[in-house]
Formats: sequence, structure tokens, C-alpha cells
Amino acid sequence: VLAGALAADPGRTLTALVPLVLRLGRREQGGWALELFDTALRAKEPVLAPWARPARPARWGRPARPARTLTGEVPDTVMAWLRRSGDLQVRRYAARLTLESGQFGVRELARRAAVESDPLTSRLWAEAAMAAMAADGPDGGPDDEAVDTLLGGHVPMVRACGVTALRRAGRAAEAARHLTDRSALVRACARWAVKQAGGDPYALCRELIEDPERVFPYAVTGFAECAGRADAPLLRALLDHPAGAVRAAALAGLRPLEGPVDVERLLPLLDDPSASVAREAALCLLSSAVRLDAAPLEARLGADRPAHTRRAAFRLLRARGGAAALRASRALARDPDPSLRALALGPGG
Repeated sequence: VLAGALAADPGRTLTALVPLVLRLGRREQGGWALELFDTALRAKEPVLAPWARPARPARWGRPARPARTLTGEVPDTVMAWLRRSGDLQVRRYAARLTLESGQFGVRELARRAAVESDPLTSRLWAEAAMAAMAADGPDGGPDDEAVDTLLGGHVPMVRACGVTALRRAGRAAEAARHLTDRSALVRACARWAVKQAGGDPYALCRELIEDPERVFPYAVTGFAECAGRADAPLLRALLDHPAGAVRAAALAGLRPLEGPVDVERLLPLLDDPSASVAREAALCLLSSAVRLDAAPLEARLGADRPAHTRRAAFRLLRARGGAAALRASRALARDPDPSLRALALGPGG
């Protein structure tokens, strides 16, 4: 029956049943259906009929819109529909089949990697683009369009591929721009590329955070990743920065660098107007929670304090344990903030 449906109307059968067949193919007796569909898609890619959507009528100030194709690609094929499916399994399956056929050049592979939101599918496209660049050179053109496209990808792994490709493209000096990327993976690749080009990522990151006008959160995070204990005073100075995100990044960077926890300096940071700073201060104090005085923390549970301060104080009291943790749970169980009530009444509260 399935073979007959494929022979009679391959386009409609494939687009309708690929999601089901992919799941049946995982069963002990379902592999034959997936093999049948694989053969149909590899033999000759069926072309879909145009999308039977009527044109939008013209209105005042807006012209009529012609009927569109189903996929937006030319030709309008079943594989094009599968590549843009909302089903992740279908999209991954289509990507693998497309890569086996080798129909896309390096520019198109890089473009698909950059716009794809699914990490696994984007990795398939990006690795194929990297392999093509390794075999034929970085894009084969003077503009290195494929490398630039990868650098603008949504998924961190795609941007990391772009940073890695900069060295092969003879553009390793540009890797310094990505030392402050929002992804730790991209920052690590950028440090490697800068070192391969003979640069010093530590000096470049330090230069950024020493200039108050240029410092921003990911610059602080990037510097902390290559800093040593001797750099703790430089990060500590950023705790007075006017931007809460910068203060939080400095605290996060100090956590692995400093030795004994300075309770007197960190405890007031629970009252910081920035929720991220209070959260990072609580994380810094967590290892010393059993040695903290319960009274100042309990005082921060009052309804007059900001919700993020109450949350940070409660987490420290819960880590401290004992009667203080029980009193804190009882106090927050009546808190006007529903998220704090849930925290107090939850398994760890």
C-alpha cells in the first residue's frame, strides 16, 4: 500500500508521512518503511505542485500578493519542504540526505548553518561547510563570504567554526573581535586563534577592561577566563562600576581566583540593586554559609527588601541549615512574591 501511494503521488505521500516513517523506523519491524522512503528520495527528488493558496486581494494602500510556493525554494521540491519542517527529526533527516547528495556549495552550507536554530542540524551544516573550505579553500572567493556567514550564526558552535576558519582564511587577526563573544566556546576558539597568530589574548582582554568606557560584561568574563590570581584586584575594582551586569561579571570572575571568602566585603552586595549581583554574591558566599551569622541574613527576609535580596539571603540560610533555615522557610512561606513562596515550600525549602 505504501509503495503504491509513493508511485501514485510521491510528493504528497512523502511530505505527509516522513514524520511518521522516521518514528516507525526506530521500531524493530519498521525499518523497511524508512528504507522505502530513503530510496524514493535518493532516486529522483519529487517536485511539489505550487501551494494552492489564493492571492491576497488588493486593499487600499496595499497591492495584491501573488500565490507563493510551498517552500520558497526553486525548484519547489519535497526535500526543500523537509529542510524547513518544524519537526526537528525531519529537519535533521533532510540535512543528512542533502549532505550525502553534495548539491550545495560552501556558501549555501554556511548560510544554512547560520540561520538554523536547532544546534544539531546547524552543526551538520557547519561541519560540512568547514570540510568544504578545508578541501577547496575558504569559499574560493576574495570576500570569504562563507566565513563571514558562519561568524554571524545564531548557534555558538557555528560562530566557533567561523572563528576557527579565520586562521585558514588568513584572517587570524580578526579573531580578537570574538574574545568577548557571549559564548564561552566561541571565546575559547578566539583565544586559540589569537595565539596561533602570535597574539596575546590576555593582553587584549586586559586592555578592554582597563578602559572604563569600553568595558562591558562579556569583556570582563573573557578576561577572567585567562586571568590569574594576581589579576583579582583589577576585577575587584569593577565592583564599583555603574553597570550591574559588569559588577556581576566581575564577581563571577573573582569566584575561582580569590582564596578565602571575604564575608565583610561580599555580604553588603546582597543588597545591590542588581539581581544578578546579589545572585553572584550569594554564590560566592555559599561555600562559607555555615560560618555566616544568621541575624543579618534573616533581617534581609523582610518584605521591605527587594525580592532578589530576599531570595539570595534565603539560599544562604538554607545552605547554613539548622533552626535558621527553618525560620527562613516559615517566613518566606507567607511572602507576597509567589516565586519566593514556591522556593520556600519546595523540596529544598
